[in-house]
Amino acid sequence: KQWYQRRVAITAGGGPGTYIFSVQTTNDFSEGVVTTQTVTHEVKETTEAPTVPATTTPKPTTKKITTPKITTPKPITVAVTEPQEPKNMDCGPIQNLEPLPGKPLQLSCIVPEDVNYEAEAITWSYKVGDEGQTLDQEALIISGVNIVANNTLKSSTLNIGEIIETQAGTYKCSIESSPHSSECEYIVAVTRTGSGALQTSVSTAVSLVIVLLAFF
Repeated sequence: KQWYQRRVAITAGGGPGTYIFSVQTTNDFSEGVVTTQTVTHEVKETTEAPTVPATTTPKPTTKKITTPKITTPKPITVAVTEPQEPKNMDCGPIQNLEPLPGKPLQLSCIVPEDVNYEAEAITWSYKVGDEGQTLDQEALIISGVNIVANNTLKSSTLNIGEIIETQAGTYKCSIESSPHSSECEYIVAVTRTGSGALQTSVSTAVSLVIVLLAFF
């Protein structure tokens, strides 16, 4: 005895409700025998459509490329110090003098503006001829020369009340204060008086007259 099984698909096209499906089968081996199979199936009403989750396509992740910032170094500025031009003392308009014997002599050195020293820092010296003895300021004061420093007027002044021929020579005021080291030189030549020169000429003329009279 051999059995055969078949699967039958039945589609119901109605609405909600209970459906009864009957299947009759016959075969050649059981002639006259009808086999019936009944199946009940209930179709319920669906109020909501089945929810199908939406398919979300992930956005492509784009990584931002960061370009490194190039910093240009600032140029280094080096301050250039200009060499400061020395500021010399003001020596006045005349540096060669020929005073008469017995007359006063006055020499002045003026301190320039914006320097780092006062008039009292100026010193005086005196020299006889090119290779003669040199006297410093202290020796000049001892010999009777008057030296006055005036910081208000920014001047240093040398005074001789009555000059004589032995006081002729070179007088110098100087300052040693970097960068303004400077000096002034005054060449003083004491001349003879006019009356002395006239007396010499008269004496020479009288001698000449005496010589001429001797021949007559």
